[in-house]
Amino acid sequence: MKLLKIILFSLAIVITGLLSLFAWGCVGGQYNQDVLNELTGQIIYTRRDTDSILKIYTSQANLENEQLLYEHQDSIDNGNISGITYDKANNRLIFEAYDDALEDWGLFKLNEDGTATSLGISTLDLEADWRVHSIMAEDRFYEEGGDLYLKDAVTDETMLIKNFYGAYDAKFSPGYVPRALSQDETFVFFSYSKHLTPFGALLEGLLNSDYHFQTYVRNVKTGEESLYVNFGEIIFLSETDNFLAHN
Repeated sequence: MKLLKIILFSLAIVITGLLSLFAWGCVGGQYNQDVLNELTGQIIYTRRDTDSILKIYTSQANLENEQLLYEHQDSIDNGNISGITYDKANNRLIFEAYDDALEDWGLFKLNEDGTATSLGISTLDLEADWRVHSIMAEDRFYEEGGDLYLKDAVTDETMLIKNFYGAYDAKFSPGYVPRALSQDETFVFFSYSKHLTPFGALLEGLLNSDYHFQTYVRNVKTGEESLYVNFGEIIFLSETDNFLAHN
């Protein structure tokens, strides 16, 4: 009987701890309009909506005036889009999607009227990566043990952006995950599971089918943060770029 009480008491402590972690994790971040208003220019990004299909959206970097740019249709009912890239020299957006004419994944360009034109190029036939990469080296904004770091492009000095004070697990509790850098590297974008241990993330994943990591933006100079749009891929355009005239 005494052993049973010990077991039940221990089980109660474990369950209470897990539920506490779950409750803590459910407290999401907040939108900080002061931080968002510091962001300038235009963003183009992919986002997975309730139908689980990745579509192309655009808005101002401060998340105002969001609009759907393109939703792909194909014969295999896949519709997903990947590898969005801005070809600055030709002022065009290129992306990868399934091409019915090629019966394969191919490259498309987005037209200003919201339609897409196939470039007739299968991505599987390309020996090199076709993407027009940002001048910002992604490997300078990285994560170690859940902590975020940014290496200066000029001095090569490494700055600690954010500490993760939880139990690190690469799959279920990865801490802060680097996602993107603004063009001037003043802002970093990262995702966060909202949990300090893998148990909280696993529990919420079991109880909440819509559970996902949230995306944040952080000003590296002031340390202020804001919740941000949950993008798949993102492109930052400056005030001098004129793709779709910043609609």
